[in-house]
Amino acid sequence: MAKTNQDGSRQRTGIAYLVLIFSGSTVLIVGAIAIIVNPTTNIMPVFNVILPLMASWVGTVLAFYFGRENFESANQQVRELVQRFTPEQAVSQPVTIAMRFLADMTYYSIPRGKTEKDVTIKDLRDLIRRKDASRLPILDSDKKPKYMLHGSSVDKYLAMEGKTENDSLDDLLTELKAQFKMEFGLNCAFVVVPETATLAEAKEKMDEIEFCQDIFITEKGTADEPLKGWLSNIRLGKYTEA
Repeated sequence: MAKTNQDGSRQRTGIAYLVLIFSGSTVLIVGAIAIIVNPTTNIMPVFNVILPLMASWVGTVLAFYFGRENFESANQQVRELVQRFTPEQAVSQPVTIAMRFLADMTYYSIPRGKTEKDVTIKDLRDLIRRKDASRLPILDSDKKPKYMLHGSSVDKYLAMEGKTENDSLDDLLTELKAQFKMEFGLNCAFVVVPETATLAEAKEKMDEIEFCQDIFITEKGTADEPLKGWLSNIRLGKYTEA
């Protein structure tokens, strides 16, 4: 990891030098051309046009690379800090330090005015495949949590005789519940905790539900609020296990 960071830093430094050299050279070349073409021409108007343009371009490029470097550095420091926690210290941290934020999640939101009967298995399976996901949170149109669907459950449904990708989400929920007693909703496939909960509290609530592997986080810890983030049992384990 250290070697990767050093390589990235050297690369960004090289880019910075390249951008500055290129910009300076461009200004000099433009000025030289203006003088050669017409020695009597006042080149200050040329510079007045070129310099702000080059400065804006240089600033944008450098801000992108070095702004990203600062972000990556801060993110790495947070990860290293968490990794230095003992398991006892880690579980006392808030769920927000480990959860995947909504903006970074792959999820399916049922369109407003639509129901589970309007969502096809193909809609869900295509999203799972496109994002290379193994689990798919399903939210309503207001981003409130409704279901947690695992890719293996979709495969299980399609393996049943007569089932196709044209069937609806409602068909899947109904059939898997009837055949295998599988549930995908609140306090079955997932639990909800407030964003103030600790990792220990979130884990304890998840462990209370047999076969539950996912934790959704909302502001106050109810399913009637927009989702803030998601914490899977695998991600939770990475932060809490020694």
